[in-house]
Amino acid sequence: MSVSIPDGLVILTFDDGVKSQHTFAAPILRECGFNATFYITEGLNFLTDKTRYLTWEEVRE
Repeated sequence: MSVSIPDGLVILTFDDGVKSQHTFAAPILRECGFNATFYITEGLNFLTDKTRYLTWEEVRE
Protein backbone atom coordinates (compact mmCIF):
# COMPACT_ATOMS: atom_id res chain seq x y z
CA MET A 1 0.00 0.00 0.00
CA SER A 2 1.38 3.37 -0.97
CA VAL A 3 0.13 6.63 0.49
CA SER A 4 1.01 9.98 -1.01
CA ILE A 5 1.73 12.65 1.59
CA PRO A 6 1.44 16.26 0.43
CA ASP A 7 4.55 18.44 0.57
CA GLY A 8 4.66 20.63 3.67
CA LEU A 9 2.39 18.37 5.71
CA VAL A 10 3.14 18.30 9.42
CA ILE A 11 1.66 15.71 11.76
CA LEU A 12 1.45 16.70 15.42
CA THR A 13 0.98 14.09 18.11
CA PHE A 14 0.91 14.44 21.87
CA ASP A 15 1.35 11.50 24.24
CA ASP A 16 0.02 10.55 27.67
CA GLY A 17 -2.67 13.20 28.13
CA VAL A 18 -0.88 15.57 30.48
CA LYS A 19 -2.70 18.74 31.57
CA SER A 20 -0.24 21.08 29.84
CA GLN A 21 -1.49 19.77 26.49
CA HIS A 22 -4.99 20.98 27.40
CA THR A 23 -3.82 24.20 29.02
CA PHE A 24 -1.17 25.32 26.52
CA ALA A 25 -1.04 23.25 23.32
CA ALA A 26 -4.76 22.90 22.51
CA PRO A 27 -5.55 26.65 22.70
CA ILE A 28 -2.57 27.51 20.47
CA LEU A 29 -3.56 24.83 17.97
CA ARG A 30 -7.16 26.13 17.90
CA GLU A 31 -5.99 29.72 17.46
CA CYS A 32 -3.81 28.70 14.49
CA GLY A 33 -6.50 26.48 12.97
CA PHE A 34 -4.38 23.35 13.36
CA ASN A 35 -5.38 19.84 14.37
CA ALA A 36 -3.38 17.26 16.29
CA THR A 37 -3.75 13.77 17.65
CA PHE A 38 -3.73 13.37 21.42
CA TYR A 39 -3.00 9.89 22.73
CA ILE A 40 -4.67 9.50 26.11
CA THR A 41 -3.24 7.08 28.66
CA GLU A 42 -5.99 5.42 30.67
CA GLY A 43 -5.66 3.37 33.85
CA LEU A 44 -2.68 5.10 35.42
CA ASN A 45 -2.98 3.15 38.65
CA PHE A 46 0.79 2.95 38.92
CA LEU A 47 1.09 6.74 39.30
CA THR A 48 0.87 8.47 42.63
CA ASP A 49 0.26 11.98 41.25
CA LYS A 50 -2.64 11.81 38.81
CA THR A 51 -3.18 15.58 38.98
CA ARG A 52 -0.68 16.02 36.12
CA TYR A 53 -3.03 14.19 33.76
CA LEU A 54 -6.26 15.15 32.02
CA THR A 55 -9.62 14.35 33.52
CA TRP A 56 -12.22 12.73 31.27
CA GLU A 57 -14.08 16.06 31.22
CA GLU A 58 -10.97 17.79 29.86
CA VAL A 59 -10.50 15.05 27.27
CA ARG A 60 -14.06 15.63 26.01
CA GLU A 61 -13.34 19.33 25.43
